[in-house]
Amino acid sequence: MGCLMKAYFFLLFLLVPTFAFAETVLTPFPKDSGKYLVIGYSGNYPIADSAKEFGPSQYHPTLGLRHISEDWVLGISVYFKFLRDKDQNSNVAIWTLHEEFYYRVRVYHPLYLLSGAKTLYLYPVQRGTYPFHRRDDLAQEIGIAASMGLLYFFPKEIALGAYVDLWRGTGSRNFEGLEFSMNLSIPLAF
Repeated sequence: MGCLMKAYFFLLFLLVPTFAFAETVLTPFPKDSGKYLVIGYSGNYPIADSAKEFGPSQYHPTLGLRHISEDWVLGISVYFKFLRDKDQNSNVAIWTLHEEFYYRVRVYHPLYLLSGAKTLYLYPVQRGTYPFHRRDDLAQEIGIAASMGLLYFFPKEIALGAYVDLWRGTGSRNFEGLEFSMNLSIPLAF
């Protein structure tokens, strides 16, 4: 986890001075910029009681849709969260559907700070592939997450984001962790 945190802070401290000295046009963000396809990678690190049973995950792809407006970012994504089962030395796959909402604060155009929350539907499955079959030994749960991130807009409204989530299931303390992710938001024509 230390290596990932170093990379996250390196990205943060590399991007902010670069944009502060770059000649950017300080135009206001469009009132309604539209819909985006979101493609990214995420990794999970269990904390608290969950860390006794599970270890860090492998990185996994994420896919979602987002709507970005002047002040808000709303989205929905679907992907597998992976955790490492310490006893069986195998991966635990959790199919996840999450709904996200962020408030967007302009740091220095085109860099924005995002602060928000996510609701999660956590469904443990036997393998991290489709079609999937439910695991009977782990319960499905509804979860919540507090999330922070940075979003940088390139020309053509393409955006690169880096995020950290503190998430947990609400039904038990089985699933609880930190998720680090990076993604690319590509504007959609419709």
